[in-house]
Amino acid sequence: MEVEDASGERNGRVIFVQVGDATDDGSEPSNEGLHAANFSADLAERLRRSGYIKIADTRYFRHDFRYYVTPDQVLSVQGSVVRLDGYLRDFISAWD
Repeated sequence: MEVEDASGERNGRVIFVQVGDATDDGSEPSNEGLHAANFSADLAERLRRSGYIKIADTRYFRHDFRYYVTPDQVLSVQGSVVRLDGYLRDFISAWD
């Protein structure tokens, strides 16, 4: 899926989706999409609990750059486009 930020430009694509651990049933949420990111334990735990979308930057020379967006930062999903409520550069980021 393509990702459109507040500028209206499509500069990314979704490469992983983690559903948050809303049930609190004692099971551990997946660490699948966070393994390469160098996040603090608190930030990684917050992302696991809320859920997140991992986005690959598709701009020239930025193909190994990733952004992490929480569900409350998504405005809409229509067809094959995810629209965000801010600019891509302002979201949580990491290198893979």
